[in-house]
Amino acid sequence: MTRNRKSLLLALVCAALLPLGACSFRSQKSTPTRYYRTPFRASDFVDPITAGNRWFPLTPGTQLVKQGTTLIGNRKVPYEVITTVTDVVRRIEGVSTVLVYDYELGIGQVTQRSLDYLAQDRLGNLWVMGGATESWEAGRFVEVGDVWMSGVDRARAGILVPNNLTASSPPFVIARHGREESVSKFVAKERVCVPFGCFPTVMVTREGTTTGPDNEYKYFAEGIGQIRNQPRRDSRHDDTELLINAVRLSHAGLAAASADALQIDRRAAEAFPRFYPTRTARRVHS
Repeated sequence: MTRNRKSLLLALVCAALLPLGACSFRSQKSTPTRYYRTPFRASDFVDPITAGNRWFPLTPGTQLVKQGTTLIGNRKVPYEVITTVTDVVRRIEGVSTVLVYDYELGIGQVTQRSLDYLAQDRLGNLWVMGGATESWEAGRFVEVGDVWMSGVDRARAGILVPNNLTASSPPFVIARHGREESVSKFVAKERVCVPFGCFPTVMVTREGTTTGPDNEYKYFAEGIGQIRNQPRRDSRHDDTELLINAVRLSHAGLAAASADALQIDRRAAEAFPRFYPTRTARRVHS
């Protein structure tokens, strides 16, 4: 959207993207200059497990395996990330969230484990409500950090994956935690092929921050989830990811992944108690 569009048109487009309520915006010197944020209301949310965002369904047991490279110093090294939708839920600001678990491997050893706490509103938009990351070295746990929760230390939840993003939708704020806001915008809908296969309908978004908006392109296949990651100008680690496998875990496999997610959640709560509500995370045994 060009900068000289009239404010009325911007408001109408904003409402089309994020129709739960009136949007706010902030201006930046970088391009794009305006980002919209949907007001957060706990009453707008539904059970994220049964709802189903079209671009990232939160179906417990769904596991996506992606391979690629990352930049360490001046050297590109191969790595693998395994993303699993668990059946563990936690309440954050009165909203039920699902723990989505990422397990990263470099040269055959775990280098990082992380959680995203994801929720869904009644219009199908997927929200990120918090996160936590563990660092590992030589296959051993080191520490948990990069913890945030919506509503704590001025952190704000936001829409990670809109259900109906189009070319006319304005750039939007994903979430705020730390000193910056993460932001996103629509790029295209197209057919995309990765090693796992070809997908006829893929939504491409550009993600970054308000000071570095051109960090990466993300590719979301309808009914599957993220299948590709492509670094852009503002990327520091030059991460690339391509989907090589997608499976539905057995009950035993889901139980194991959920146990890992619960472990990360407990470690983060012990290290950073102010970020976590008193109610503990639990499995829903779907």
